[in-house]
Amino acid sequence: NQCYTVSNQLILITNVNEIQNFALGFSANPNPSNGNVLISYFLPQKSQVSIQLYSLLGEQLEVISQGTQDYGKHQFDFDFKSHNYASGTYLLKITADGKSQTIRMAVMN
Repeated sequence: NQCYTVSNQLILITNVNEIQNFALGFSANPNPSNGNVLISYFLPQKSQVSIQLYSLLGEQLEVISQGTQDYGKHQFDFDFKSHNYASGTYLLKITADGKSQTIRMAVMN
């Protein structure tokens, strides 16, 4: 048995089948944001990961991160201002080994 903390929730994983059904715990905080956000997620196993930024119309604006990452908690800062994105609502999407999760992000520069 292994314990992990994801987004302030304690998760007990008792077997490998549970790991494969485990949520990514994808978040971006604060939301709404003044432009700088902390992107966090948890990988239950070593995975091919891609994080993309989309407009509300579904247009891909940027690939924020892409590559193979080890299991565990990951987090990094992303600054909408330094990437010249205006105030508005955006979609952040994470894809890891074929599973994806999308969150809506409000930015007020």
